[in-house]
Formats: sequence, structure tokens, C-alpha cells
Amino acid sequence: MIYYTTDGSVPTLLSQPYNEPLLLGQRDGDPNVISVIPTNNLASGHHYRENWQSPDGEVFKIHALRAKAFLPNGDSGSVSTASYIIDPDGLDRFSMPVFSIITDPDHLFSENEGIYVPGNTGGNYYERGRDWEREIHLEFFENDGSRVIAQEAGVRIHGGSSRNRPRKSLRFYARSDYGTSWFNHQLLPDKPVMRYKRFLLRNSGNDWSESLFRDAYLQRLIQGNTDVDLQHSRPAILFINGEYWGIHNIRDRYDSRYLQANYGLDNDRVIIMENDSEFDDGNEDGIESYHELYNYVTDNSMSVDANFEHASLLMDMENFIDYQILQIYVRNTDWPGNNVRFWRYLDGTPDNNQSPAEDGRWRWMIFDLDFGFGLDFDYVEDRGALYGGNDPQHNTLDFALESSRLAWPNPGWSTALFRNLMENDEFKNKFITRFTDLLNSSLKSERAESLLNTMKSTYLVEIDEHISRWREPTRDHWENDIETMRNFAKERENAVRSILDDKFSLGESNQITLSVNHPGMGTVKVNSLRIEHDLHGTTDELFPWSGSYFSNQLIRLIAIPEAGYSFYGWQGDLSSAADTVEIILSSAMELTAHFTEGEPFDGDEMNPSPYRITNQAYIFDHWSEDEPEGSFPPHMVFQQSSVDDPGLDEEMTAPYFIPFADENDNDYHADDQDKFGFPYKLTGRTRINGLGNDGISMINTGRGRDLGAIVLALDTREIENSSSIIHQIEWEAQTLEANSRVYHVRPQYRIGLSGEWTNFYENGEPVEYERNENTSETSYFQHNFPNEITGQPYVQVRWKYYYTGTRLSEESGQRDKIRLNNISTMAYGLSTERSENPGGFELKQNYPNPFNPGTTIEFTTHQTMDVRLEVFDALGRQIAVLVDQRLKEGIHQAYFNASGLSSGLYLYRLESNGGQHVRRMTLIK
Repeated sequence: MIYYTTDGSVPTLLSQPYNEPLLLGQRDGDPNVISVIPTNNLASGHHYRENWQSPDGEVFKIHALRAKAFLPNGDSGSVSTASYIIDPDGLDRFSMPVFSIITDPDHLFSENEGIYVPGNTGGNYYERGRDWEREIHLEFFENDGSRVIAQEAGVRIHGGSSRNRPRKSLRFYARSDYGTSWFNHQLLPDKPVMRYKRFLLRNSGNDWSESLFRDAYLQRLIQGNTDVDLQHSRPAILFINGEYWGIHNIRDRYDSRYLQANYGLDNDRVIIMENDSEFDDGNEDGIESYHELYNYVTDNSMSVDANFEHASLLMDMENFIDYQILQIYVRNTDWPGNNVRFWRYLDGTPDNNQSPAEDGRWRWMIFDLDFGFGLDFDYVEDRGALYGGNDPQHNTLDFALESSRLAWPNPGWSTALFRNLMENDEFKNKFITRFTDLLNSSLKSERAESLLNTMKSTYLVEIDEHISRWREPTRDHWENDIETMRNFAKERENAVRSILDDKFSLGESNQITLSVNHPGMGTVKVNSLRIEHDLHGTTDELFPWSGSYFSNQLIRLIAIPEAGYSFYGWQGDLSSAADTVEIILSSAMELTAHFTEGEPFDGDEMNPSPYRITNQAYIFDHWSEDEPEGSFPPHMVFQQSSVDDPGLDEEMTAPYFIPFADENDNDYHADDQDKFGFPYKLTGRTRINGLGNDGISMINTGRGRDLGAIVLALDTREIENSSSIIHQIEWEAQTLEANSRVYHVRPQYRIGLSGEWTNFYENGEPVEYERNENTSETSYFQHNFPNEITGQPYVQVRWKYYYTGTRLSEESGQRDKIRLNNISTMAYGLSTERSENPGGFELKQNYPNPFNPGTTIEFTTHQTMDVRLEVFDALGRQIAVLVDQRLKEGIHQAYFNASGLSSGLYLYRLESNGGQHVRRMTLIK
């Protein structure tokens, strides 16, 4: 015999026998049963409207059937349970997915064991633990009507103070004891988690009678733009034993199983802690490691970089910064002395290649933001009274840095980590930069208001039926509360900007506007923001993109080409070929990142990746003797041959290296056996030596691998063959040892990776450095680009160190040792006319050069003339005017003092009679 029930109870032999098919229709007219059971004992007219109220009329009902088969001897099978939703509107009856709980009514509503009612304890819903978990049958219907979950499960009441609200949050458990170990469905479509051990249907906490989605909305603001753990959300309709129970929000449940499902971590090897270092879940072995972190940060000065670096091995600083930013932005005053949760993976270490979640550092979880965005209760107002009340101007930053309060909401222990880390400039600057990035994307006022409108529209379709069921909020109150949130969304961005400026003296805000020449070729990253369509706050037309940053704030821009394209320069208010630039936004700025077809050449063993010069100098002016084997300056490679004494046309066959098989089979001199792997500090045999600020030197000794060449690769596109721009290569050379076998250095070039090398010419002769008997004299070279190598994606320039064939003494076979340094290439965008021999004057190289802090510039006038001598930085901005007067024929000197300037390349220009000459000088401090 089969017996069945329709009230959620398990069928017995006393239940209704099944004798014929059941005709299921609409349940209009069926009386309310469990929905008229009071779910708290607060008196009517409660100050915060938290008292239970009977539904306003008949609630909508569905069918909840349970059936069980019995043998004549009384033995029975398992219970079969199913829900049936029947309505003329069909799938249009609800705009949200539907949960159905079917369980013995006593499990939820009886005096002794009912977890949803006051009961005999005066508040059964406050009870916790497995003893207060009740078995249920849970079903979940997606919007298309498909039933994707149907299984036995456990349920408990969830939350803190909100447990006594009439409509409560529920926590669901999948266990093997109930027959199925997981809820196997993607409950949250915007989150790629396909199974859940536990999840919540949340009542919206303190917001349960206000917007119904405040916490869900506030967490969604930065969802997808942070790696802080957030509880994703999705609204759903709940039925209990067939009676409509209103709107609830599907949410993640933070526990060890969450970490297992979301990160694939062994749930026995994680720990979750909360508030003032209280154990929450997982493995208690990790408790002491949090004490280690907390004590280290609070007992040591974080202003000391070494201390901060150690702390960074114990906690994820970027994660912690995002956590603080969102709490501060939403004005959460039920924090930081409450609702704090953090976790780590016990087997992780921060110095390996594991994923961030597995690196063993402490990370934070965001939840329960219900006090945020103007929640309209006096106890919320009181908590923020010292910092601006419950309005958008509340200074939650100072609130989060409070040090003197002893109790909730922000006692000293709760702000200690943030306060101490703020002593470190790197942390503070990251916090400021990240906050402004988020204010320009996820947290910008337009985006916050738009998301609020979207969520209101989602709930609006179902709100009236929900209000009839619970009587709170009223429709007017719901609308008004959302308007409070809307006002907060409109005003909070500017309020936070003022708070940041007041705290850190960041200056006025200026707008930066970024574009790309072709959206399909590449994009731009601004600090932490990659400008693409999934970035919050963008429009369908991604560019131009605009953001507002403080005038005393450093901004980093990175141009990122798409596959098949390469970056070739910034244009607009800044001109640079570097893909990464850092700027101070002292005024409004517009920039366009230009991309072109073709992948950039990344270089190989003998051919370095190209440097794009445009208006940015390439400078080689230093090489350390401590550089290891196989290392070369950026965009350069040092080459050697496979012969003794290679001539000018001898092929270079390998990058510079010292053959080494083992300690008994190597090409290191006996005096250099302690220098294996560091070929730039050797004292004997064929070698290149790192000379620090003097560059490098080369010398051969006939090792069958003699040197050599220095090869520099350039991308010269967008350099126009115009008389208004000077395209030059400059370098210096010096003979350090003048020996018998004579070596010279000749600069040459070629387009592409192969082919013949071509000389540079000046006045019809190849440019060349000839070894000098005077080893104290430095020679300086400055020669122009030939037109054919401008506008090319890949050009190689080399300085060939070669044997001329001249041997001055048969008694000695030693070779010349020659030094090279201060190699630079640049397009000087300073002149309006360039003459190879400007009429009437000559401009000498400054001396000393490099210099610190002063240098002398000498020039000659061959007749009386008006002369102007100016100094510019590498971007062509005028730094000083040294001479501006009429001078007689003769030799003249001007002194330039750069004591107030930073190290780098500077240009000086002499103008007279319509002609001009430009030279380069280098300041090194």
C-alpha cells in the first residue's frame, strides 16, 4: 500500500492511502497554515519593525507531495517527495527561480524542536550546531521550469542578530547521511562553481525589511574586479511545505567546504578565523600563524621596508587593500569590530609558483555589509556619529583607522593591522592608487547607480507579493530606502575623493582621457585597470576612456597589443615609444596608444628585441662586472667570433660566453677560477669587462672565440625624415691599453636580421674610432641616421671591435683594449632647421660629460651675432636659457648647474642666424 501526505510530514500507515491518480490543480482557497505561525515573539509596533505580522490575505500555494510504500507486515521503503507548481501563467508565474522545502512541520514550527520559532527556549532560532539541523527535502526549479535539485538535505537557521527577524536566513547542508554529498548545480550563473556543499538563502540581514538586497548589491559592485572573496548572489522565491515564503537571496556560505569548492583546497588543510583571532572553521593548527602575523605587524614598524616585505610574505597585501576599500566605500559601521573573516591554506608557501590561493598567505572575506549605504536605523546612525553620521560624507577611512575606542564597532584590535600598514609608503600609495582606480570603475557614481537600477528592476517584479506575505517593508518604504541608496551612490564617490585628499594631501583632481588608434589592435592598462569590455564602468564603445586622478598621484600606463599586433608609441599630450610610462597628472591629459600590424620580435640568442625610439632616448651608460653569464643590456647583445683576431668583415657566431665544461675543462684564466659564471669581472684571456659607469671594455687574447661586436636593435617606425627632427646616434670610446695589435671600432647598421652591414658616413668617410696611444683621452661621436633606416620595424646597429691587420711590434702579440660607453640613439624634436655646418658658429661637447652637478659648454662665433643657448630635457621641455645676447667673434663659455635636476639625458641647443646645433649631455647623480 502507498500512503501520502500534502503537509510535509513523512507518510505513515495513518496517512492518506493512495487508491487512484491525484488530480492536482490550483490551490486557490486553501487556508494558510504554517504562514500564520508567529516566527518571533516581539510585540506589535516594535521600534525597528521587527515583529512578526500575519500575511495580508491568502498566500500562493503549490503542491508538496510525499509518498511511501508499506508491506502488509509494516516494513516500508524510502520516502518519495515532489513539488508541483501549477498556475495558468505557467513559467511566467515567477521571474525568479524557485526553491521548495518539504519537511515535517514540527522540524520548523513545533515548540520543542522547531528551529524557525521562539519555542520552549524563548528563541529556538538562536540555537546552533548539528543538534539544531533539521532534515528536509529540497528542490530547486530554474527559470525554465527544470527541476535541477531534488534531494534530502539538512537546514539550519543562519546569521547573527537577524535570527529573530520574522523571515530568517537559512543554511543548507548536503551530506552523505542524507543520500547525496553535494548540491550538484551551478546555483550562481555568474560564478563558475558547479557544486556546493553548503549555501545560504539569506533574508538580507539587517536589511530584511528595507531594500531586501543591500548586501548583495554592495558586494556585487566590485565582483569580477577583485580577488577578495565575495558572496555572489541571486534572488529566488522560497516555498515551505507548499506555502509562499517570499524572496530570499542565494549566497555562498564561507567555511572550509567553500574553499574546497572554489579553490580545490583540501578542506582539512585550511583555516578560517574571525574577528579578534577567533577560530571559525577548518584546521585549528593554523591559529598560531595568525597570531604570528598580527604580532609581527603590530610589534614592528611597518615604515621599515624590510619589515613590510616580511609582512607581505604572511598576508596578501593587494587582497587586504581591496577588502579595506570596499568596507570604507560602503560606510560599513558594523565593522571592523565585527563581521571580519580571514583564511589561509596551511600547506602553502609564498615563494613558489602556486596559485595565489595556495601560497599560504592570509586573505580576507567580505560579508554582511548591511549597515552600508544609509541603512535607516538609529543604531546605525549612532555608530558613525563621530565621523559624519549615516550620510554619504561619513569619514569611514578615519573610522577604520581609529585607535582609541575600546569596544564595537571599531576597537583597537580591529584597526591595528590597517593602522600599522599605513605607516609604510608603498602600502599607503597602493591603497590610494587602488582606491582611485576603483572610483574610476566599479565604484564610480554612474556605475553604482546603474547597478542599483538593475537590481531594483529585478526585485520589482516580485516585490508586491513578497510585501503581502510579510507586511514589511511597505511599498513606499521599499521605494524610499532604494532612493536613500541611490543618493548614497550619487554622492559617495566625490565624498570619498575629498576624504582621501584631506587625509593624504593629494591635490586637485584632473581628467585623463585615453584612446587607441584601432580598438581591435590593443588596449591600455591604467594602474590596476585593464580597459576592456568587462571592466566596470565602461560603455559599449570602450574608447575614449576617461578617469579622474589626483594631481599629486603617480599614474602608470601600459599599452598592451593584441595577438598579431605590436605597440609603436604614445601620441597626444605625451610622446613616448615606451609601452610603460609613468605620469603625474598636473592638468587634464589626452593620450592615444598607437598599435600596428605584426607581432613584435622578441629577440633570440644573437638578435635582441628592438627598442622603439620615437622621442625617447635609448641610453647605455652602465654595466656591472657582477652581471652573470648570458646577461646583456636591454635590447643589446655582445657577440664573439669563432676565430682569432676577427677582421671587419669576419662573421660573429655566438653571444659572448666563456666555455666551461667543468672545473678541469674551462677557458677561465688560472687567476679567475673563483669567477665561474661571471664573465664581466675576469682579469685574463679574451673578455668583456663591466666598468660600472664607464661602460664596458673589450680585449682579445687569441682564444679562438675572439671579440666582437656590440649589437643594438631599434624600431624606428614613426620617425619621419623631416628637417624639423634630428635623428642621431652618439657614443664615446677610449683606448685603455694601447698594445701591438691595432684594433679599431666601427659603427655599422643593417635592416632586418641578416644581410650585409653598412657603414655610417660623415663627410664622405666611414665613422670610426681609431685606437689612441693617449690612454687618457676619450673620443665622442655624433652622427645622423641615414634615411633608409628610418621608419623600419627592425634595425640593427653594431659597434664592431676588429683587428686592422696592423701589428706594431713582432716582439708582442697583445691586442688593444678599448672602452665603449654612453651609447644613445634619439630623435631630437627640437629644431626647425638643421645644418651640418651651421654658418658662423660652432658648438662643442660639454665637459665634463657625464657631469654632476655642473658642466661647461663652449662655443665659437666667427663674427658678431645674436646667440641663444638653451637646455632641454629628453622630452624637449625647456629647462634653462644660458645665453641670449649679441656676442663678438671669439670663443665663449657658459656654465650649467643641474643641482636641482634629476639624473638623465639633457640636450643643449645653440641658435643664431637661422641656424642651430644640438648636442647631448648626461647628468649622473
